[in-house]
Amino acid sequence: IVAITYTNNAADEIKHRVELLGVNTSNLWIGTIHAFCLEWILKPYHLYCDELKSGFRIMNSHESEIILTELCRPYYRTERITYWDCGFIAYKSGYELTCTDTNKHESINEILEKYFVILAKNHQIDFEQILFYSFQLLKNKPIINKILCQLFPFILVDEYQDTK
Repeated sequence: IVAITYTNNAADEIKHRVELLGVNTSNLWIGTIHAFCLEWILKPYHLYCDELKSGFRIMNSHESEIILTELCRPYYRTERITYWDCGFIAYKSGYELTCTDTNKHESINEILEKYFVILAKNHQIDFEQILFYSFQLLKNKPIINKILCQLFPFILVDEYQDTK
């Protein structure tokens, strides 16, 4: 059984509650959606993804902030674009910007293109890309779905609205 949630705190709480019920958790996998994707999809199957087959390292949010802040610097003078404007959410077809000021979108897209080039050059992926590449692998290699379904016949999702 897999129990997936969005935050580490929620995962810890689920595990604690299950253990309080006296359930043996050895046949359970409880964690975040990012941890599940990393452990059960990306690490074992990254060789099937062109962007990841040479290996990858997960960037933490601080590293991401440093890169994006530097990339925003030239745009700050004219358009007041900062790191906080450069949020994005990964979807099946790519990403969508979270910045509500659509006047900034063209420049933010330029910034993010540079950001993704830097990440690719350094064999890094960020947290949104964990979900994006996991989805791509599941979509492009149906055998991975079959393997995971055999390993985990039950998947419980907490905080579903946050899992995209």
